Amino acid sequence: MGKPNGFGIFINGTVRYEGGFIDGTFTGHGILMIENQYRYDGHFQMGEKHGNGVMYDLHKHVKFWGEFRENEKHGIGFTRWPGFLYGFNVRKNMWRNGIQKIDLPHSEL
Repeated sequence: MGKPNGFGIFINGTVRYEGGFIDGTFTGHGILMIENQYRYDGHFQMGEKHGNGVMYDLHKHVKFWGEFRENEKHGIGFTRWPGFLYGFNVRKNMWRNGIQKIDLPHSEL
């Protein structure tokens, strides 16, 4: 009783979530902000990042878009970070349980 269901906003200190809830857990599409430093825009399952999403490190200007499983990067994803002098770098990677396994060619970019 009293657990949110449907669309809503959760704010607790430095954590802000806007998206779907089922029985009080983050479920479906949502946006999670942590300490105005990290932002995740993507799919949640049972309160965890799970499925396709985009993770931003707002201080380092690093962006990862790809697959997540149980709150970890998992599967194929792309990482973009600022270049040394100008522009930006992009790398395509294969991840397993939050650990980068291999770099992949990304000729489709």
